[in-house]
Amino acid sequence: MPARHVAIGRPVHSAEARGIRALVKALPDGWVVYSNLDLPSGGRGGQTYEHDAVVIAPHAVFTVELKSWGGSISGNRDRWTLNDGTIVQSPLPLVLAKARALKGRLQARRRDLSQAWVQGLVFVTAADATVRISPDFQDLVATVRDIGQALTDPG
Repeated sequence: MPARHVAIGRPVHSAEARGIRALVKALPDGWVVYSNLDLPSGGRGGQTYEHDAVVIAPHAVFTVELKSWGGSISGNRDRWTLNDGTIVQSPLPLVLAKARALKGRLQARRRDLSQAWVQGLVFVTAADATVRISPDFQDLVATVRDIGQALTDPG
């Protein structure tokens, strides 16, 4: 049985909806996936971050940024090159900032959650995606083939 899915908002497009379904299906029973929720960024002015998915697991809390890019993708912390040669800003800094803000929010709400491990992860959802990211950040990126292992392996 897959994880339980709690849809807070609506996916912005059909590729995001497919990615959320793939994420939920890849995770074990007892886990919870909240999708499409806005949470405070922790900054001033009431700004929020839109989280594509937040996964509640026994060993960690993950904020997951979904990208529907396909084909061969390569890059590092700052820039990624997509299959067609387009260079885009890496989603890694944003998902890591979302994870820090989520950790701060949990700590502010409940002191006992200060020990919770909160991690950001980029999930590249196209079935044909292959991702080569610099070694220091490769554990923060998963594809359809390895999303389950990326989230369930606490090592």
